[in-house]
Amino acid sequence: VGLGHTCIVHNITHAPLHPHSTPTVHSTSARMARSHTPLLLAALHLALVAATSGLKVPTFIDSNLVLQRAPTAAVVWGWANVSTETSVTATLNGVPCGSTKVAADGSWTITLTPQPAGTGHTLVLATNAASSAPITLTNIAFGEVYLCSGQSNMQFSVNDAFNASAEIADSIRYPDLRLFTVKLVTADAPQPDAPTATNYTWGVSGPSTLVPVGGPAFSWFSATCYFFGRDMYRSFEGRVPVGLVASDWGGQRVEAFSSPAAMADRTCGGTAPTATAAGRGLSPRPTAVSSDEGAEGDDAALYTAGMRRPHPATSQLWFAMIYPLAKMRFAAATWYQGEANAGDPPSYACRFPAMIADWRKQMDLPLPFYFVQLAGYSADYSLIREAQMAALKLPRVGYAIAVDIGDPTSPEGNIHPRRKQEVGRRLSLSVLALQYNGTAEYLGPEVNLSDVAVAVLTPNTSSVTLTFSHAAGLHAAGTAACTTCCSTSPFEVSDGVTRIAANFTVVAPSTVVLTAPIAASDVVQVFYDFTGYPQCALYNGIGGPDNHTGLPAPPFRTAQPPAANYTLVARQTWPTRWSVGATSVNPHDPTADQYAVLDTLEQFRRAEDGKLGFKLVWPLANGKQHWKQTSNPTSTPKGKVVGFQAINCTYSGEGWGGLGQSSFALLDGSQSGPGIATTWFYAIGAFEDYEGGLPSGGTAPVSATELYARSKSGGWTLLFRQTAGFWFSPSMLSLNKLNPEAPNYSILDELEGYRGADGAFELKLVWPDQSNTWLQQSNPSTTPGLPVGYAPGRIMHGDSWWGGLEKNPGGESLLDGSVLPGATNTTWFYAVGDYGTVEWGQDGIPGWSTAQQQVELYVMRSAT
Repeated sequence: VGLGHTCIVHNITHAPLHPHSTPTVHSTSARMARSHTPLLLAALHLALVAATSGLKVPTFIDSNLVLQRAPTAAVVWGWANVSTETSVTATLNGVPCGSTKVAADGSWTITLTPQPAGTGHTLVLATNAASSAPITLTNIAFGEVYLCSGQSNMQFSVNDAFNASAEIADSIRYPDLRLFTVKLVTADAPQPDAPTATNYTWGVSGPSTLVPVGGPAFSWFSATCYFFGRDMYRSFEGRVPVGLVASDWGGQRVEAFSSPAAMADRTCGGTAPTATAAGRGLSPRPTAVSSDEGAEGDDAALYTAGMRRPHPATSQLWFAMIYPLAKMRFAAATWYQGEANAGDPPSYACRFPAMIADWRKQMDLPLPFYFVQLAGYSADYSLIREAQMAALKLPRVGYAIAVDIGDPTSPEGNIHPRRKQEVGRRLSLSVLALQYNGTAEYLGPEVNLSDVAVAVLTPNTSSVTLTFSHAAGLHAAGTAACTTCCSTSPFEVSDGVTRIAANFTVVAPSTVVLTAPIAASDVVQVFYDFTGYPQCALYNGIGGPDNHTGLPAPPFRTAQPPAANYTLVARQTWPTRWSVGATSVNPHDPTADQYAVLDTLEQFRRAEDGKLGFKLVWPLANGKQHWKQTSNPTSTPKGKVVGFQAINCTYSGEGWGGLGQSSFALLDGSQSGPGIATTWFYAIGAFEDYEGGLPSGGTAPVSATELYARSKSGGWTLLFRQTAGFWFSPSMLSLNKLNPEAPNYSILDELEGYRGADGAFELKLVWPDQSNTWLQQSNPSTTPGLPVGYAPGRIMHGDSWWGGLEKNPGGESLLDGSVLPGATNTTWFYAVGDYGTVEWGQDGIPGWSTAQQQVELYVMRSAT
């Protein structure tokens, strides 16, 4: 590529206001030389075919276009008929500004001399062929150009925002704010052009470029993008044109916007070593979402009848809606997305920064990047909000908080809050501060996680002192549309098992003191607004979510205590009796019905105190459901199960008849007889609390649910686990795929692969939550008598007299439950390795509540 004559055209009505970070501009030829791939060559072939009819430019290079101002060199490009057109020249207001040769494939690129901020220019592109008509573009501007992308909350249009009529009328006041919306298209290879979604290409801000109130939702122009761009325009005092390119699609996962190179990145954009990334739930497998409701459940609002579109697969939006823009010189990108990835936060924490780093590489730009942390919502988005913050490990990344501006009554569903003006304001504050030397506060109060002080108030009461930065005017206020507001504390403390509400007091100028009914020695973690829809938030400045003078603190939790990792050391399954004294049974097959490696316990002593940590579990304490069905429950409506066949169903209440889709949960129990069950029971993936837990086969709620499927090899595979306190959301069929030990886990999207040779699924539903955890010094496989050094953990059963395990010399079992000193209960209970030599009136292993059909013992191993 060779430059001919250059020009610099000044417009004295626009004094430049430069960002303090000067991007490095590389030649287009160098960029293309580094990125040649078979897919790129395919795209260039398409360009060559398109170019046979003469000089062409992409759709979005058109009149009213905004090109990036100095110090960046703007780029224009297109195609020509290489057989007759060998060079292309650009002139700006009649002055030659660049020329280049046409490449062998018909493509051409001109890098213009950097131009100061200004508008009203005429750009003419012409070839050397006299027969080729030039392309004349009018009202061209040089200013700041921003890319806006994401899913439905970015696609959400101005006509649905609060005060939309007045905002649309006001839009006429910003003549140098220009708008372009990319059409919703997909592709399996890089595309040369991104068509417009509107009845114009680049539109000048005004009522005619915005869909009116009452018009289609999720149309144009993007409300978040518009209000952000408008605030930037105002900050520049109208002296710098602003161009906004909205390329968004509701309901889509980050994988759809990621290139194949980004998907192959196992370093999370350079934020994590490969080994660490591989252990964070990375999955290279995401493809098109099969559910009509979409990954976030918002498509009912997005695509009304006649407007539904297939969900794009991995990289399809990159190929069709981002790649065609890659040569544009952008000042920054803004991003509002994450809802569709809420089911797999660990993977998102890697995929998101990987996408950002790849966009920068593919575009050959520094590309400062600003995202919106998700708004308050009825589903618990605390973990995906936390995962979004992983992007801050990259340089030149900022964010805007939206957790306090949820909108439970939004006509487009409470996942789509209408306070997009405030979202735009907060994004602009971040961009102005980080990119343009702005002096206004751009962050809410940020906790100092290295300065958390826990103190004793009474033996059973503690205080926690937190300090914050960015805390001028620190105060609490109710969130948008709150009901209990700050009568509900935004703070909780945890003992590692239970989160307990903590009272709070703001102590000027930057301190918050919590008090909670928990012993100071038991406080292991602090949570702030770590929930779906917080009622109260901390702010700096003055006022709350609607005062527009302060900013909220981002949700946080202090460092998690090391996870208690447990290893199975014994399992007994009734009616098999245990061999007397056996401490090693099938030691090489931990899946066996009878298993023990109790002779290895000594190696599991904790380094800090020499104790052994145990978990005693009764996996079938709540019974189980074991059945077959032909229909895939992830795609079958509740009550329409096909081919149900009971095998061993402990509970048949309400005519249990297999699993189907539900409005209460991902899957719900159906009736085997006539009619459709309308009650909520035996659920998989509950969306909300059920009487303090999860619905089960028993009469009481439980704290955990698991679903297994018989594999084609004959074994059982865990498909799903839910632990009470975490609530699934519609279509969340995939969660923590690479971590089946996680308390919440799902590979339900892979269920079809477990269909048997007879065409049916063999399934088993269990409630494995009945357990005790504790520490003790003595080794129960070798030491009889009361355990030494007993310390209770989570004791679900045994009341106040449970005291650990001891070697049972009485001949009833290998190990027996012990009692605390002074306890009156001395009966034989909670045995491990029952010999079956004593008739005690029940058929099974002594365990919680009654005879149990299976017992498992786990020992804690050090976290790695």
